Amino acid sequence: MGRPQPSIDRVQSADDWHCAPCALAVVDSSFSIVRANKVFHQLSELTEKNVEGCRLSQIFSKPSQIYFESILLPLLHIKGSCQEIALTILTEQEPAPVLVNIAARPNTTTRLYDIIIFPATERRSYEEQLSILKRDAERRASWLAQLETLSGLGAWTYEIKTKRMLWSDRIYELYGIAKDAEVSLEVALRPLAPELRRAIMAFIDRPDGTREPMVQEADFGAPPDQVRRFKIVAQHRLNHLGEPVIQGFLQDVTEAHHRQIELWRAAHIDQMTGLANRAYFQSELARQTETNANDVTIAYLDLDLFKDVNDQYGHSAGDDCLVEIGKRLRAQCSETQAFVARLGGDEFAILFFDKKADEIEDLVGSIIESIRQPICLSNGNEVILGVSVGLARYDSDDLTASSEVLRRADLAMYAAKTAGRNAFAWFDLRLDVDRKNTKQLDRDLKLALEQDEFFLVFQPQYNLHDGSLVGFEALLRWHHPTKGLVPPLEFIPIAEANGLIRPIGRWVMARACEFAKRMHGNTKVAVNVSALQFRDPDFVPFVLEGVKSLDLAHGALEIELTESVLLELNPTFQAMIERLRAHGITIAIDDFGTGYSSLGYLSKFPFDVIKIDRSFISDLKSKNSLRILRSIIGMGSSINKKIVVEGIETLEQVEFLKSFQSLIAQGYFFGKPVKLDQAVDIARQSDLMRFGLHPVLTGQWA
Repeated sequence: MGRPQPSIDRVQSADDWHCAPCALAVVDSSFSIVRANKVFHQLSELTEKNVEGCRLSQIFSKPSQIYFESILLPLLHIKGSCQEIALTILTEQEPAPVLVNIAARPNTTTRLYDIIIFPATERRSYEEQLSILKRDAERRASWLAQLETLSGLGAWTYEIKTKRMLWSDRIYELYGIAKDAEVSLEVALRPLAPELRRAIMAFIDRPDGTREPMVQEADFGAPPDQVRRFKIVAQHRLNHLGEPVIQGFLQDVTEAHHRQIELWRAAHIDQMTGLANRAYFQSELARQTETNANDVTIAYLDLDLFKDVNDQYGHSAGDDCLVEIGKRLRAQCSETQAFVARLGGDEFAILFFDKKADEIEDLVGSIIESIRQPICLSNGNEVILGVSVGLARYDSDDLTASSEVLRRADLAMYAAKTAGRNAFAWFDLRLDVDRKNTKQLDRDLKLALEQDEFFLVFQPQYNLHDGSLVGFEALLRWHHPTKGLVPPLEFIPIAEANGLIRPIGRWVMARACEFAKRMHGNTKVAVNVSALQFRDPDFVPFVLEGVKSLDLAHGALEIELTESVLLELNPTFQAMIERLRAHGITIAIDDFGTGYSSLGYLSKFPFDVIKIDRSFISDLKSKNSLRILRSIIGMGSSINKKIVVEGIETLEQVEFLKSFQSLIAQGYFFGKPVKLDQAVDIARQSDLMRFGLHPVLTGQWA
């Protein structure tokens, strides 16, 4: 047992091979002799011509042949080698005891074994040898069972010739059937999907076999009451008898599969909405644009007024909104080929594939309408959001990078938001220029307040019935150091987007209150207030402090809120409005008729004045405009609200408006906006003003 073992690696030359002191041979996977040295010929008493192709076991005595074929070869298929195995070789005189070493060659394209045989120095009884081998086989079987338990692997063999299926104990456990049950190929394939069953049958039926193993991972429906994930490996081999078999293993990888899914979801799925996240969206967009397989359109969505929900109700309310918006987007896109994602915050995106422009516009229109429906929060409140959508197209003729297409959609989204929100806009190359100008205005706007570039103009407001001055509306203007006067429609949306509307709004309110003080309570001063300002919890205290410090008379200050505030009317908003009114501040609805007009809102909203949007007076010849105007005036008068019609700037328009006097209990029209000193003079002369007597009616907007 302690004898030094000759190594085939050391006898590679022909001389070393034939002069080795022991018998050497090389056999193939079926244990047929490929080559042998001279000592092997002498020991086996076979000539060189007879030895090649002879099965190795044929040189042994009958008992050794039985042991070699039934016990030793199966162990060799598992372990690959064995040392110091006592056997006997047939000779003409009497069987000669020998010790045999067998080792599989590593890294060979075909399976080969090196055989070393030398005479035994002492003879063991076959009973002793079989006893040792039996204990060794039991030890190996126990070790294999432990290995199966630890690894979750189960070994199996399918004999192609006999069509017999052999399973290890672990396979029976994985299938959930008794270990003494009859098994067959049909039983083995039953829990697998039809496609995988066909693939395995095709693998088995290959006439020439294959050295490449088959590796599959698939759902496994056994036992029937559960579905697990299994890894299946199969390979063509020859067994110890040289017969073709399919051998492999089965492994339960359910937990690992679930972990992989969880890791993938964590990396690709937005945890709040269940939609794709930004990384997944960008990956899918890049894949689509790189392959040019589809015409792709990006819809970039940004929720309107979402920040105000967070500010007013808290971030949990914002989360409620995002979850609901995710559901609505998924529902809207469920019947079309689209890829929906949440990019982060209140931004979403959709990839539309192979859709025409009009189809996309219809889909986006439906999405906008869906998002505008009320959202019930978990705290019992109800909010209504809007959405602005930018659209940018990529097609197979376009070589633009995916990141650039996304940027274009983003630009288009801002164009839709600037145009009034709750709308969509397509990308246009002019938007790039506009975007640069907007960015520059954004930078300049941050310096405008501290550099005193803002000023107010005051637009006089006259009584419809007698032409007397009843008040002024304070209007903000910006005199840019290089651009001159910048229209409010250009810089107010920027101020709302970057948050400057709050400090700018406070500046306007303070200056307007100072002007109201100069009027000694004889005329009111109206101030436009952004919805963003009104949602500031410090807004009402700031206004009331200004009214108190200046000791303004009741009715001296009027706050104008846009009609969109009606949508978010809630107990908090109502309390804020009632608090302002309790201190003598009147409330007006500005631009009425352009958004969400409803008798239901009007009956609930605690306001004093309706300001009808100027668009209804711009075309006096339009019968539709006249009908709508008459309807709104009648509706407001029926609930005893004051009526202001914006856009009345000429004597002709005043005369036209007088035709509605029978409907309007308290109606007003405007004059030309003027600077502070001129406004003071107008107030002093107010007792002299009557219809047609004052030049302000022929002026234009500043």
